Amino acid sequence: GVVHPLPANLAAQQGNELNGAVGTVFIAAFATVGALLGWKRPRNPIGWLLSATGLTFVVAGPGEFLAHFSRTLTLADWLGFLYLQGLGLCIFVLLLFPTGRLPSRRWRPVAWAAGAGLAGWALGCMFAPTIITFSPAMRNPAGVTGSAGDIFKLLALAGAGLMVVTALAAMASLGFRYRRAGTVERAQLKWLLYAAAVIVVAVSTSVPIGSSNLQNAIGSGSVALVPLAIGIAVLRYRL
Repeated sequence: GVVHPLPANLAAQQGNELNGAVGTVFIAAFATVGALLGWKRPRNPIGWLLSATGLTFVVAGPGEFLAHFSRTLTLADWLGFLYLQGLGLCIFVLLLFPTGRLPSRRWRPVAWAAGAGLAGWALGCMFAPTIITFSPAMRNPAGVTGSAGDIFKLLALAGAGLMVVTALAAMASLGFRYRRAGTVERAQLKWLLYAAAVIVVAVSTSVPIGSSNLQNAIGSGSVALVPLAIGIAVLRYRL
Protein backbone atom coordinates (compact mmCIF):
# COMPACT_ATOMS: atom_id res chain seq x y z
CA GLY A 1 0.00 0.00 0.00
CA VAL A 2 0.92 3.64 -0.29
CA VAL A 3 2.06 5.41 2.85
CA HIS A 4 0.57 8.91 2.95
CA PRO A 5 2.42 11.55 4.98
CA LEU A 6 0.54 13.27 7.75
CA PRO A 7 -0.84 16.71 6.96
CA ALA A 8 1.51 19.38 8.22
CA ASN A 9 -0.90 20.73 10.80
CA LEU A 10 -1.70 17.24 12.12
CA ALA A 11 2.01 16.33 12.35
CA ALA A 12 2.69 19.57 14.22
CA GLN A 13 -0.22 18.88 16.56
CA GLN A 14 1.07 15.38 17.32
CA GLY A 15 4.56 16.79 17.86
CA ASN A 16 3.17 19.31 20.34
CA GLU A 17 1.28 16.53 22.14
CA LEU A 18 4.47 14.46 22.39
CA ASN A 19 6.35 17.47 23.69
CA GLY A 20 3.61 18.08 26.24
CA ALA A 21 3.68 14.48 27.45
CA VAL A 22 7.47 14.46 27.76
CA GLY A 23 7.39 17.84 29.49
CA THR A 24 4.91 16.53 32.06
CA VAL A 25 7.11 13.51 32.84
CA PHE A 26 10.18 15.76 32.94
CA ILE A 27 8.64 18.19 35.43
CA ALA A 28 7.21 15.41 37.60
CA ALA A 29 10.54 13.54 37.76
CA PHE A 30 12.66 16.58 38.58
CA ALA A 31 10.17 18.09 41.01
CA THR A 32 9.53 14.83 42.89
CA VAL A 33 13.14 13.74 43.31
CA GLY A 34 14.27 17.32 43.91
CA ALA A 35 11.70 17.84 46.67
CA LEU A 36 12.62 14.49 48.25
CA LEU A 37 16.33 15.32 48.36
CA GLY A 38 15.70 18.89 49.47
CA TRP A 39 13.68 17.56 52.39
CA LYS A 40 15.99 14.68 53.30
CA ARG A 41 19.32 16.41 52.66
CA PRO A 42 18.77 20.20 52.63
CA ARG A 43 22.53 20.88 52.74
CA ASN A 44 23.15 18.89 49.58
CA PRO A 45 22.61 21.24 46.59
CA ILE A 46 21.55 18.42 44.25
CA GLY A 47 17.94 18.43 45.41
CA TRP A 48 17.64 22.18 44.94
CA LEU A 49 19.25 21.99 41.48
CA LEU A 50 16.78 19.31 40.41
CA SER A 51 13.89 21.39 41.72
CA ALA A 52 15.18 24.48 39.87
CA THR A 53 15.37 22.52 36.61
CA GLY A 54 11.76 21.43 36.99
CA LEU A 55 10.77 25.01 37.82
CA THR A 56 12.29 26.39 34.60
CA PHE A 57 10.14 23.99 32.58
CA VAL A 58 7.08 25.02 34.61
CA VAL A 59 7.76 28.70 33.81
CA ALA A 60 8.51 28.02 30.13
CA GLY A 61 5.64 25.55 29.73
CA PRO A 62 2.84 28.14 29.36
CA GLY A 63 4.63 29.23 26.19
CA GLU A 64 3.02 26.26 24.42
CA PHE A 65 -0.39 27.70 25.34
CA LEU A 66 0.53 31.34 24.66
CA ALA A 67 1.72 30.39 21.17
CA HIS A 68 -1.90 29.89 20.12
CA PHE A 69 -2.65 33.61 20.44
CA SER A 70 -1.20 36.28 18.17
CA ARG A 71 -0.74 38.82 20.97
CA THR A 72 1.30 36.45 23.12
CA LEU A 73 3.13 34.53 20.38
CA THR A 74 6.29 36.60 20.75
CA LEU A 75 6.35 36.06 24.52
CA ALA A 76 5.91 32.31 24.01
CA ASP A 77 8.88 32.16 21.66
CA TRP A 78 10.98 34.37 23.95
CA LEU A 79 10.37 32.02 26.90
CA GLY A 80 11.89 29.17 24.89
CA PHE A 81 15.40 29.93 26.15
CA LEU A 82 14.39 28.67 29.60
CA TYR A 83 14.29 25.06 28.39
CA LEU A 84 18.03 24.97 27.67
CA GLN A 85 18.63 27.02 30.83
CA GLY A 86 16.97 24.28 32.88
CA LEU A 87 18.87 21.52 31.11
CA GLY A 88 22.09 23.43 31.79
CA LEU A 89 21.52 23.18 35.54
CA CYS A 90 21.91 19.41 35.19
CA ILE A 91 25.61 20.00 34.47
CA PHE A 92 26.07 20.86 38.14
CA VAL A 93 24.03 17.82 39.16
CA LEU A 94 26.45 15.58 37.25
CA LEU A 95 29.48 17.36 38.72
CA LEU A 96 28.28 17.21 42.32
CA PHE A 97 26.54 13.82 42.55
CA PRO A 98 26.34 12.12 45.01
CA THR A 99 28.27 13.98 47.73
CA GLY A 100 27.25 17.53 46.81
CA ARG A 101 30.91 18.42 46.25
CA LEU A 102 33.17 18.45 43.19
CA PRO A 103 35.31 15.31 42.67
CA SER A 104 38.42 17.45 43.22
CA ARG A 105 39.65 21.02 42.90
CA ARG A 106 40.70 20.46 39.32
CA TRP A 107 37.00 20.43 38.34
CA ARG A 108 36.43 23.98 39.57
CA PRO A 109 37.19 25.53 36.15
CA VAL A 110 34.51 23.27 34.63
CA ALA A 111 31.98 24.46 37.20
CA TRP A 112 32.90 28.11 36.63
CA ALA A 113 32.71 27.63 32.85
CA ALA A 114 29.27 26.02 33.20
CA GLY A 115 28.09 28.98 35.29
CA ALA A 116 29.46 31.39 32.69
CA GLY A 117 27.70 29.44 29.95
CA LEU A 118 24.37 29.60 31.77
CA ALA A 119 24.75 33.34 32.41
CA GLY A 120 25.80 34.04 28.84
CA TRP A 121 22.91 32.05 27.39
CA ALA A 122 20.33 33.77 29.62
CA LEU A 123 21.59 37.33 29.09
CA GLY A 124 22.16 36.82 25.39
CA CYS A 125 18.69 35.39 24.78
CA MET A 126 17.02 38.12 26.83
CA PHE A 127 18.55 41.04 24.92
CA ALA A 128 19.63 39.74 21.49
CA PRO A 129 17.95 41.68 18.64
CA THR A 130 16.12 38.53 17.49
CA ILE A 131 14.76 35.62 19.49
CA ILE A 132 17.57 33.04 19.50
CA THR A 133 15.34 30.02 20.07
CA PHE A 134 13.00 30.75 17.14
CA SER A 135 13.56 30.23 13.43
CA PRO A 136 12.97 32.11 11.12
CA ALA A 137 14.22 35.20 12.89
CA MET A 138 11.63 37.03 14.99
CA ARG A 139 12.26 40.45 16.53
CA ASN A 140 12.93 40.38 20.25
CA PRO A 141 10.76 43.03 21.97
CA ALA A 142 13.40 43.35 24.70
CA GLY A 143 16.24 43.19 22.21
CA VAL A 144 19.07 45.69 21.86
CA THR A 145 19.93 46.94 18.39
CA GLY A 146 23.26 47.87 16.83
CA SER A 147 26.66 46.52 17.85
CA ALA A 148 25.46 45.91 21.42
CA GLY A 149 22.77 43.60 20.06
CA ASP A 150 25.39 41.65 18.10
CA ILE A 151 27.35 41.22 21.32
CA PHE A 152 24.30 39.80 23.11
CA LYS A 153 23.67 37.39 20.21
CA LEU A 154 27.30 36.24 20.33
CA LEU A 155 27.00 35.91 24.10
CA ALA A 156 24.02 33.56 23.74
CA LEU A 157 25.78 31.37 21.17
CA ALA A 158 28.99 31.27 23.20
CA GLY A 159 26.99 30.40 26.32
CA ALA A 160 25.29 27.51 24.52
CA GLY A 161 28.67 26.26 23.31
CA LEU A 162 30.11 26.43 26.82
CA MET A 163 27.17 24.44 28.16
CA VAL A 164 27.71 21.68 25.60
CA VAL A 165 31.44 21.43 26.35
CA THR A 166 31.00 21.49 30.12
CA ALA A 167 28.14 18.96 29.92
CA LEU A 168 30.50 16.50 28.22
CA ALA A 169 33.15 17.25 30.85
CA ALA A 170 30.60 16.71 33.63
CA MET A 171 29.72 13.30 32.19
CA ALA A 172 33.43 12.47 32.11
CA SER A 173 33.66 13.49 35.78
CA LEU A 174 31.25 10.66 36.64
CA GLY A 175 33.75 8.13 35.27
CA PHE A 176 36.57 9.82 37.16
CA ARG A 177 34.57 9.72 40.39
CA TYR A 178 33.47 6.12 39.77
CA ARG A 179 37.07 4.90 39.56
CA ARG A 180 37.93 6.49 42.91
CA ALA A 181 34.68 5.67 44.71
CA GLY A 182 34.00 3.02 47.31
CA THR A 183 31.48 0.23 46.94
CA VAL A 184 28.38 2.15 48.03
CA GLU A 185 29.21 5.27 46.05
CA ARG A 186 29.90 3.16 42.95
CA ALA A 187 26.47 1.58 43.29
CA GLN A 188 24.95 5.07 43.41
CA LEU A 189 26.99 6.37 40.49
CA LYS A 190 26.36 3.51 38.08
CA TRP A 191 22.72 4.51 37.54
CA LEU A 192 23.70 8.06 36.65
CA LEU A 193 26.41 6.72 34.34
CA TYR A 194 23.75 4.68 32.54
CA ALA A 195 21.58 7.79 32.21
CA ALA A 196 24.52 9.84 30.88
CA ALA A 197 25.25 7.20 28.25
CA VAL A 198 21.61 7.20 27.10
CA ILE A 199 21.63 11.02 26.89
CA VAL A 200 24.72 11.01 24.66
CA VAL A 201 23.23 8.38 22.34
CA ALA A 202 19.78 10.01 22.24
CA VAL A 203 21.06 13.52 21.54
CA SER A 204 23.57 12.28 18.94
CA THR A 205 20.95 10.31 17.03
CA SER A 206 18.45 13.20 17.15
CA VAL A 207 20.83 15.77 15.64
CA PRO A 208 20.04 14.75 12.01
CA ILE A 209 16.35 15.39 12.72
CA GLY A 210 17.05 19.11 13.00
CA SER A 211 15.17 21.60 15.12
CA SER A 212 11.75 20.08 15.70
CA ASN A 213 9.31 18.99 18.36
CA LEU A 214 10.56 15.42 17.98
CA GLN A 215 14.16 16.45 18.63
CA ASN A 216 13.07 18.48 21.65
CA ALA A 217 11.11 15.52 23.01
CA ILE A 218 14.06 13.15 22.57
CA GLY A 219 16.46 15.56 24.28
CA SER A 220 14.17 16.38 27.20
CA GLY A 221 13.04 12.77 27.56
CA SER A 222 16.59 11.47 27.82
CA VAL A 223 17.59 14.13 30.36
CA ALA A 224 14.54 13.14 32.46
CA LEU A 225 16.49 9.94 33.18
CA VAL A 226 18.82 11.97 35.42
CA PRO A 227 16.37 12.42 38.32
CA LEU A 228 15.05 8.89 37.78
CA ALA A 229 18.59 7.49 38.13
CA ILE A 230 19.18 9.62 41.22
CA GLY A 231 15.84 8.47 42.65
CA ILE A 232 16.90 4.83 42.22
CA ALA A 233 20.24 5.58 43.91
CA VAL A 234 18.41 7.22 46.82
CA LEU A 235 15.85 4.43 47.27
CA ARG A 236 18.18 1.47 46.76
CA TYR A 237 21.51 2.66 48.10
CA ARG A 238 20.65 5.76 50.15
CA LEU A 239 22.22 9.13 49.47
